[in-house]
Amino acid sequence: MAEVGAAAVGFCYVDNDWLDELWVGKRWQNRGIGTALISHAEMLMRSRGILQGSLSVLASNSRAIALYRRLGWSEVRRFVSSRNGQIYLRMAKLL
Repeated sequence: MAEVGAAAVGFCYVDNDWLDELWVGKRWQNRGIGTALISHAEMLMRSRGILQGSLSVLASNSRAIALYRRLGWSEVRRFVSSRNGQIYLRMAKLL
């Protein structure tokens, strides 16, 4: 979790080799918080002996995709979610 003062401004959740959740409050975006959270998630995965991390992101979320690419993540495949019918990218990064 990322905090400013006593306020939670962002969080990420790692499930084994999967960066499962990443969120930064709109007011706090573009301040490096997402980058710091992703870096922390990658460090957690590496410390557990994981060699490659994975994530999925809505294909329409161009800002998030640009951030992930800038941090070295690359597209593995596109898929349609069976839950909501939306198109996602699966991305991965060697850690």
